[in-house]
Amino acid sequence: MSSPGANGSGATVEAITATPFRLTYTSAISLSDGVREAADQILVTVTTSDGVRGYGECIPRPGIYGETLETSVSILERYIAPRMVGTRISDIELLAQKLGALKGNPAARSSVEIAVFDAFARTLGVPAHHLLGGYASAVRCSAILGYAAPDVVVAEARALRDADGIRVFKLKVGGDPTRDANTASALRAELGDGAIIYADANGRYTRGEAAAFLRGAREAQLWGLEEPISANDLDGRHQLAGDPSALIIGDETCADLRAVTSEISVGRSTAVSIKPARTGIVGSGRIRGYCGALGVPLVIGTQADSAIGAHVAAAFASSSPFTASAPAEVLFHRAFEQNPVRDLPVVSEGLMQLPERPGFGYEIDPSVMKECMIR
Repeated sequence: MSSPGANGSGATVEAITATPFRLTYTSAISLSDGVREAADQILVTVTTSDGVRGYGECIPRPGIYGETLETSVSILERYIAPRMVGTRISDIELLAQKLGALKGNPAARSSVEIAVFDAFARTLGVPAHHLLGGYASAVRCSAILGYAAPDVVVAEARALRDADGIRVFKLKVGGDPTRDANTASALRAELGDGAIIYADANGRYTRGEAAAFLRGAREAQLWGLEEPISANDLDGRHQLAGDPSALIIGDETCADLRAVTSEISVGRSTAVSIKPARTGIVGSGRIRGYCGALGVPLVIGTQADSAIGAHVAAAFASSSPFTASAPAEVLFHRAFEQNPVRDLPVVSEGLMQLPERPGFGYEIDPSVMKECMIR
């Protein structure tokens, strides 16, 4: 075995394995594709010809992208792995092109790209965020607030502000627009003008309800509203995007570069959520470049990631001035009772610090994986 960094440019992918595991939520949560008590995810391990291992996390979301745990494992082991073996880990664009030959399956493809990049950075002995651009050493954390009564939501935000210095919050909405607007206003009253508050309806409002929410929440000075209505209501999305009171953030409707260019060019979205767990390193970078050139605001979203995904998202966010100061949803891993890595992200004064360890900065905890592995 070569020593790390000795032959980084020549090391190739030797094997890819997929290990399903289940993380339990501390309490049931509502996601865009239903209420969940646990998350079934996949640890993707890339082993190089030098014996270095890199790791990624595949997060199937069958209600959004059509991937299931079973189909993802099969795709990873039977389709992707044989086609990636022998490819140099330094050839990230080539890897992305090969992965792009597989249609759909964004989580599976992205997890392999991330695992290869992790292995590449480990081989060179440098932190992944330096290889990606090295612009900043920390990113601004955005905390996602659960859907609850206004006083409960305000108390949750207050605790996060006081404990971790969090000043950016995403409020889950999509029920009664009047109550949702009152919650947003109560948050603003508690947090003051210096906080950034945006909302996420997960497409649950009707066109009229979304408009009513934006009217009612004007005093809350929302930064944006994510996926306000169904993606099928094209006219409604265009109409809402003309409201100057808040940005309309595309998430599931902006799942790849083609969708982003369509949404932005026709005016159905005025901001974009990038998820490395969905578009990998190369695809996420292309979306960021497009939006940066046009001055389109960005959010670094979460795919319900464990701490693995939090590290990856933070590394990507920190690598460019277009995303280093954008809201970064890197705290979702706190919703799990356990995490598959030894060291959780460090948050101080509202910022997640980028670790200086080789790769994306995580080490897999074998005891947790043994406990959580799906057999």
